[in-house]
Amino acid sequence: MGLEFFLKLIKLEKLPRWPRTFLLLAVGMVALYGVAGGVLTGAKAMQVNLHMGLFLAVCGLLGIGVGWLAWTQGNAAPVTPTSAASPQTINQSSTGNQSPNIVGDNATINYHATVAPSGPSTEEMKYRGVLADEISASLHSLDKSRNRWYTASVGNNRPDAEKNWKEAETRMQESAALLRKKVSTTAEREFRQIRAGEPLAHGYLRRPYLPDGAAISEMWNRVTRLQEIEKRVRNGTEPIVYPPPAP
Repeated sequence: MGLEFFLKLIKLEKLPRWPRTFLLLAVGMVALYGVAGGVLTGAKAMQVNLHMGLFLAVCGLLGIGVGWLAWTQGNAAPVTPTSAASPQTINQSSTGNQSPNIVGDNATINYHATVAPSGPSTEEMKYRGVLADEISASLHSLDKSRNRWYTASVGNNRPDAEKNWKEAETRMQESAALLRKKVSTTAEREFRQIRAGEPLAHGYLRRPYLPDGAAISEMWNRVTRLQEIEKRVRNGTEPIVYPPPAP
């Protein structure tokens, strides 16, 4: 840093290569001579005996270093000014002063620029509300069938349990078809799938005399997953078929 400042200070960058090299060498040698003389004078004043062999060796190494610096800096390529950055255009939706250090002197700032909206459009969100209500109605119908099935099974009423089991299966197929047509096959698979290690939905389903306890629990968990899908459809985070499919 100091050497660069020195070069700029005395404008050596404008000199030809060889004069610049010799001038740097001369300046470095004069500085080295002054330092060595100062060391000898100080040692004599403090009555310190210097080992002249070692002292001369150090001075020789410093002289080599000065010569190397003079050579490398003298042969360095001249510094060329960097080209100015191309003007930039900045769009922002609010006003305010911008620092030239940040945006540049030639920047163009468009205030109150229109920012493209992200996420579903207003029309799609309206449709999502209608679709979410449709999913919610299908969910409610499935949950009622599941609850009648559960009540009959816990009450050991096998005829009603079998009847409501079939009804719940029918409602499940209807919900799956709705998801497949208007949401996605991914959402349908999420709703249908039986997840390994999923806990029983209710403690009563552990009763040993319930032959359909595990099946009731699976249907109960499907109701819960359908609720989650309905919420995502409503808030715009679940991909759906849009524009809506034909009836």
